[in-house]
Amino acid sequence: MNMRSLVLMGLVAATLPMLAQTPDTIRSSESGGYGPAAVAGDNLFDGYFRTGTGVASAGGEMVSFDLGRNGHYRLGNEADTYGEIGWDKKVYDKDGAAFYVHTMINWYSPFSTGIASSVAPGVALEQAWVEAKGVLGNSDAFKDADVWMGERFYNRQDVHMLDWKYLHTDGEGAGVENINLGFGKLAYAYMQYDGAATGLPAGAPVTASLAGTRDVTNLHQLKLDDINVNPGGKLYFALELDTASPYTGPTVATAPYYNAVSNSTNNKGGMSFIAMHSQDVLGGTNHLVFQYANGAAEGLGNGDQFGRALGSLNSSNTAMRVIDEIAIQPTKTFGMEAVAAVEKNKLDNGAGATANGSWTTLGGRAKVGIADHFSFVAELGWEKTTLDTNTYTTSLGKPLGDRTLVKETAALVWSPTTEFWSRPELRIFFTNASWNNTAQGTVAGINYADKTSGSQYGVQTEVWF
Repeated sequence: MNMRSLVLMGLVAATLPMLAQTPDTIRSSESGGYGPAAVAGDNLFDGYFRTGTGVASAGGEMVSFDLGRNGHYRLGNEADTYGEIGWDKKVYDKDGAAFYVHTMINWYSPFSTGIASSVAPGVALEQAWVEAKGVLGNSDAFKDADVWMGERFYNRQDVHMLDWKYLHTDGEGAGVENINLGFGKLAYAYMQYDGAATGLPAGAPVTASLAGTRDVTNLHQLKLDDINVNPGGKLYFALELDTASPYTGPTVATAPYYNAVSNSTNNKGGMSFIAMHSQDVLGGTNHLVFQYANGAAEGLGNGDQFGRALGSLNSSNTAMRVIDEIAIQPTKTFGMEAVAAVEKNKLDNGAGATANGSWTTLGGRAKVGIADHFSFVAELGWEKTTLDTNTYTTSLGKPLGDRTLVKETAALVWSPTTEFWSRPELRIFFTNASWNNTAQGTVAGINYADKTSGSQYGVQTEVWF
């Protein structure tokens, strides 16, 4: 641990004793952050974006210092531009029934220089769904229930500091929410996911395939939440059952359309389970999470952990996580977020490729107000991955083994208030990172392939509204 890390840790420790309260806030499912509670109405326009630029010590534009697992410690470490614009409209409200239309577009550029729309357009319609309230009768159980259909962000849980959604069953489907059981709220959702095209002829684009020729995973999820168990404490549960519907028809090898004959053994289902306890504490919330999954659900609601090359539908694949995340606002001038997490994976594609690994992380971010609208922010994060595999090596031909990385950032920030979740933030930052020899060639791209440390400085703004 170098001197900069010790300074940052000391800053956090010195400011922890300060106590007070913070205004009510809600977690934004789109941004993964917190913002002021939205005012209900017939129309709602909201959004999120982040953008910035900087210079890396190895030359060229900014990079992201991370091990490629479950997000990254993002302060001063986001080498991209991303944004979302949402519009929600109430289109009918009569006799206790209301219908809402929800839409959202987003855009993404994986670069920290240039104009996003010209460098990498990446514009998509991410959400387009309809919600009906008050259409299931007037019983105590269903009078406040919602029916929905379409494409949406659904059931997202995240660690904002890592930009990591450890659960997000986004996709196209339908469901019903807010069924009142008296002790909690019940929800059901059905989602469907198309698999990636594999085994294509040489030169075929991976996105080229005839309609109806991709493998499909069907997801059924039951959610039970809002269960009061202690003062300021609630329980949340979700059970996901996945079934596989692999394509088994003939191979098409005529340009421009291709598809692969599915692996006949890759037709197993799977399940995942999450339990979470949320506790109000020091003007914020602590989330303690347990997750387990196997087979088609091995991605734990967040995609496959080692890539689809090992076949995520194999029933012998398993994953498990334990996460503790806390975000507090003890005083008006001090707030922080911290996380500790462990994940273990066991993967086997049934054809000789195996990967047994783990990921561990510990980190925090603190924001200290210095003057009106002006704060000092520090972030320190450590992560470690282990991987025992007969398949993968680094770009330098090394076995992956145990990889470790430490990243630290100091920033000067302007924001409407000095509270932790106050946005917009305008940031000037300096970031430093170091990693072990085994991680060499896997961190921060080609400019750092022969290095075990790096730094960068720059500016960034982050906004939700």
